[in-house]
Amino acid sequence: MASSTPVQKNRRINLSRIEGEKYMKKNRLEAFSDGVLSIVITILVLGLKVPQKVTLDALLHLWPVYLAYLISFITIFMLWLKHHNIFASVEVVDYRMQWANGFFLLMVSQIPFVTALVGETRWVSELPVALYGMVMTMVTIALIWLRLSTSHPVKGSQTSLLYRIGERKGGIVVCFAYLFASALAWAHPVISLIVYITIPIVRLLQNPPGHQQEK
Repeated sequence: MASSTPVQKNRRINLSRIEGEKYMKKNRLEAFSDGVLSIVITILVLGLKVPQKVTLDALLHLWPVYLAYLISFITIFMLWLKHHNIFASVEVVDYRMQWANGFFLLMVSQIPFVTALVGETRWVSELPVALYGMVMTMVTIALIWLRLSTSHPVKGSQTSLLYRIGERKGGIVVCFAYLFASALAWAHPVISLIVYITIPIVRLLQNPPGHQQEK
């Protein structure tokens, strides 16, 4: 019978440590996270209200609600892809990753609330628009923390270190962009809206989350 390769031996060693209290199979965490993100998107959809009179004018009047939903949906979809990308190179998760993931889900769960706020106020009220930016800032910080907490990578993973560093730097830039837009909302909420629309689209176009550079 053929002997096991070093990668297979290391894999068995890592998986055997899951039996302790410190580690968890990543499949359980991914399944839980996917479920939470699905619920968040469902709540987001439920925020789309049907007008009392279904006319073209009534539907056009609800454009702020539709726009807020579109921005948030694109953002959550991007976060789901990046979450998958983070755990693609992870074998098991420890307490640090579990708590980082929990904080990430906590921040993402706030998106439907601020989305409803900015939709109801038609993107012209300073406080809801500023809160939207603050929540998105915290979501980005949570994603950076989750990436930094990544441990126990799969042996033989070809994920480039430069790629991971670049992702973290990109996250920091996004944080500052959201903070800038949040502060700007007190003077020009419409400009903040433009920034909120631009950020997820630019990130998806410039750096597809599913793509991993190799050494």
